[in-house]
Amino acid sequence: MDYLNTFKKIKALAEIGLVYAQNGYEVERNQELLDLSQQLMSAIANQPIKAFDKY
Repeated sequence: MDYLNTFKKIKALAEIGLVYAQNGYEVERNQELLDLSQQLMSAIANQPIKAFDKY
């Protein structure tokens, strides 16, 4: 399994969820998924989280 690409897909889903969120709960949930995906990508790639803002 390619973990980095899997985490990138999770990040993309979270970003789409933020665009279409209809209430505060959905925003909070998708933001948390976005943050977690960036933390996981950072850990796998051994790079700072800021490096994944573009992905």
